[in-house]
Amino acid sequence: MGLHSAPPIIPHAKRVKKTPESVKSGIVVYADKCQVCHENYDIDMTKKSYTQMMPLLASMVEMEKLTKKQIEQVASYVYSVSKK
Repeated sequence: MGLHSAPPIIPHAKRVKKTPESVKSGIVVYADKCQVCHENYDIDMTKKSYTQMMPLLASMVEMEKLTKKQIEQVASYVYSVSKK
């Protein structure tokens, strides 16, 4: 029986950094870690709110083993393109 790490913490919409710099950093992480699969599976993030995408985001960051900083960066990008 191994130790399990805590599930990734996806920032609540109110806590997502919304600066141009954080969004740009998120684009870089998304392009490096996420884009390959999302080219194959058309997920239109503009049709869902950030809150609706949080569970999907949590499963993806866990699968990709993103750091806390990378999670925050990707969250910034996803929030920036999500339905408002």
